Amino acid sequence: MRAQLGFRPHPPSLRWSQELLAQNPVVDLHAHPGRTFVRGLRGATVPVRVWAARGASEKRAVHDLAAGGVTAASFAAVGDLPVLGPTRGGLAPRREFAPGEAWRSLRVQLAALRTHLTRAGAAIALGPDDILAAHREGRVAGILTIEGADFLDDAPDELATVQRAGVRIVGLVHYRANAVADTQTSPARHGGLSPFGVEVMRELEQQGIVVDLAHASESTIEDALSVATGPVICSHTHVRGTIDHPRFIGRETALAIATHGGLVGVWPAGLGQRTLGEFVDRTFEVAQLVGPEHVALGTDMDANFRPVLARYRALPLYVSELLRRGYGERETTLLLGANALRVLASAGADDRPGR
Repeated sequence: MRAQLGFRPHPPSLRWSQELLAQNPVVDLHAHPGRTFVRGLRGATVPVRVWAARGASEKRAVHDLAAGGVTAASFAAVGDLPVLGPTRGGLAPRREFAPGEAWRSLRVQLAALRTHLTRAGAAIALGPDDILAAHREGRVAGILTIEGADFLDDAPDELATVQRAGVRIVGLVHYRANAVADTQTSPARHGGLSPFGVEVMRELEQQGIVVDLAHASESTIEDALSVATGPVICSHTHVRGTIDHPRFIGRETALAIATHGGLVGVWPAGLGQRTLGEFVDRTFEVAQLVGPEHVALGTDMDANFRPVLARYRALPLYVSELLRRGYGERETTLLLGANALRVLASAGADDRPGR
């Protein structure tokens, strides 16, 4: 179903939006453009195989990114993909991993990401300088990301390997509690971050990889912030309040992430919102809580639930409505990319081996 606007486009604001998008690098901190993660899928549960049969479309996704004025987006592998299945409330693990399966699945996904990004004409961004260069050159860049560190169950010493493969953002968990931490939506295994998870946090920082706490339980986020020495992100979520959902975080949790210099990614999922205008409302809510310096874009594109921002080419309309309602030019450029570039730089994401 096509997403609804929920507002009447305002031509002067739309022109202003298009100018800002052209002049400033735009970064989507969490997405699956083109759904590369389904390539080479083996051993998945039947529902995941049926869903994955729709296939991948990286070239179309890169064209869509360019049409929307997006310079760089996360291209995320999914750590627990083979074992997931639908439940009444969303997704959940339906079986256990076979020995070595999680690590094998991740390697296949990362190899596919690198191959198909290159074929689609996109650069692979290892740090902020690569994103800025892509913007100057009018190119799209992909930030290699892992959603769910389930591979560490099998390969606890392989963080350096994924860093060398070009990964610059790692989410600790997805829908499965793993050896690292607990999730928002599955039964607790550790009561937060595990002792091994503490080691993982420190190693991620050592490797210059940004820690993503999306999908993590409140206890996990609290533990992670007590360990982190730099900013972390919660790449795609919303703050509990008028609307509640297990995938949202508490207000105090959002403020704690901001206090540590991190970012909360506004998420256009169809959870309590039906229009793009309501996503603008959500953006204002988060920014007013944590401050404009701590908000980023996390669309979850091409793997989102009933998205109200369904294509990147609709991004200028979203930005135009922010501007029309008084979200300032500085605040808008922070949201669209400057905040993300700051956190990538703070984490030390740079041009170390990865190409």
